[in-house]
Amino acid sequence: MATSEKFCLRWNDFESNISGAFRELREDKDFFDVTLACDDEQLQAHKVILSACSPFFRTVLRRNRHEHPLLYLKGVKYADLVSVLNFMYHGEVNVAQEELNSFLAVAEDLKVKGLTQGNNSEAKQSQHAPPPRPDPPKPRVHRSEEHTSELQSPLQS
Repeated sequence: MATSEKFCLRWNDFESNISGAFRELREDKDFFDVTLACDDEQLQAHKVILSACSPFFRTVLRRNRHEHPLLYLKGVKYADLVSVLNFMYHGEVNVAQEELNSFLAVAEDLKVKGLTQGNNSEAKQSQHAPPPRPDPPKPRVHRSEEHTSELQSPLQS
């Protein structure tokens, strides 16, 4: 049997193209498959992005395999959730100084990669990192008009 030579084909700007594709999907509102709710507001997102950026969301979404779940994040402010999603989709976010502690606390509760104490991140080395929040958000998955199940955050064990 003859051994054939293999070639490695590499997309030189793969990361920037994927990052741009994530941005476009969100801006064009294409293929949203999860709804995040907090306060009296809702945001659409992609399960694959949430799962890739947060082990918290990955666990919740694995346990609740629904086509388009609704996750209610109790105690999370809408502005913080918008900022967390901006960070997940863009890899960066601008947050006002007065909102920074609240934002970092939500990011910590949701275990957002790149912002949590468990990862090598700027937040880990920051002298201004907030103390842990006493009550992490409690997501609820809404499957239909009649059925809502509450999930306990892994941070509450």
